[in-house]
Amino acid sequence: MKHLIKKQLFMGGLVVSSLLLGTFEAKAAAIIIDEFTTLTQPSPLFQPGVGTRNNTNTDASSILGTEREVSLSVTEGGAGASAFLTTMSGSLNITNGFDNTKSKTILTWDGMGSEDPGIDNDGLDANFSRQNAFQIEVLNLSAGDKIDALSLTVVDNDSNDTVKILDLSDRGNVLFRFEEYKNIDFAQIEKLILTIEAGEEEAVSASFSSFSAVKVPEPSNLLGLSLVAGLGVVTRKKKEKQRD
Repeated sequence: MKHLIKKQLFMGGLVVSSLLLGTFEAKAAAIIIDEFTTLTQPSPLFQPGVGTRNNTNTDASSILGTEREVSLSVTEGGAGASAFLTTMSGSLNITNGFDNTKSKTILTWDGMGSEDPGIDNDGLDANFSRQNAFQIEVLNLSAGDKIDALSLTVVDNDSNDTVKILDLSDRGNVLFRFEEYKNIDFAQIEKLILTIEAGEEEAVSASFSSFSAVKVPEPSNLLGLSLVAGLGVVTRKKKEKQRD
């Protein structure tokens, strides 16, 4: 009986913690940057041999700023070197065709306008002040493969900064926390640049799901939620003892 009570109390604490966490996350809705449902044209985007292929997708409601610019490059490789990129069914898919093929994929979101190194027109003019991280999920990564570097550059009205994650070999959500960036005003973001580098050691096949700005709990908040849940368990235990 006592073991059953303990189990119920523990589960009750988890429910309290989960409810509090859900309330915390609901305070700030995620902002979708790209759902990767708008196809690249041509699809797939294909770069045979060393070189670069550019592509722009416009007038897409599923893309923040309604435009996504893509640069797919094979930076090193032999005669059979190639790289493929496609966006479909909510995923961004990148493949290096053969071993010893290094590729670099650059995706840029900076609003509608001409393709140039600067910011298109007025930029994104996006306000992420209610979020605290950018999130992209590694949906699929072949066993033994790794992404050499995944980096995100954030540009505001006056400055820019880049955070780079090296040797990414696990599936799951990847977070670029705002606190890692220096001198960036996240209430006035004009441009986002996601760079994926692969093929340093072997051929790579990887896919990513929706790219968004999210609100994630800070470690201190998670600790607070755990303490609250634990306090609830202790209180209930005391009440059970009093009944005995």
